[in-house]
Amino acid sequence: MCDSDRAPSLIMKLSAVIDRFLDKFKFSIILCNCALKYLSYESVLMIPSPTTDILMVALGAIPGALARYYLTEWSKSAIGRGFPYGTFFINITGCLIMGAFIAFSAKIIEFPVALKLLVTTGFLGSYTTFSTYEFDTLTLHRSGKLGSTIFYWIGSIVFGVLAVRLGDRLLKLLMV
Repeated sequence: MCDSDRAPSLIMKLSAVIDRFLDKFKFSIILCNCALKYLSYESVLMIPSPTTDILMVALGAIPGALARYYLTEWSKSAIGRGFPYGTFFINITGCLIMGAFIAFSAKIIEFPVALKLLVTTGFLGSYTTFSTYEFDTLTLHRSGKLGSTIFYWIGSIVFGVLAVRLGDRLLKLLMV
């Protein structure tokens, strides 16, 4: 079988995976749609309030967490468990989405704060915190705080790994 014969088969498989993936989101899409229909556009998106902010973060978090879960599980079954491919893909795509959304919002359309919270803090915050980490690093760099940028950039990785190891060891000590 030549590569051109495998292409339609691969496309069909990928299409089936995408269909199954989107099928998993029906519940969260229906929930978000119902909540947004219940509340008027103006009251939810245009008039900031603590309740609106919390609602938007929660509505974005549901599909973000589900996307992370299903992509991770799919990658384990499709690619293997020898490397965290799902997490790697999620972190990179989360950064891509964060950068594109922030640039689009800053240069093309000024989105209401509630919608920014839904996408950035809600969806991307539960999809990946890595995108927020990278965006915060970029924000520090743009502010000209080179020392803070380097500390945050490297410190988050180093102290994060150390904290995971410490948590692991503390739990092992407590379990003895």
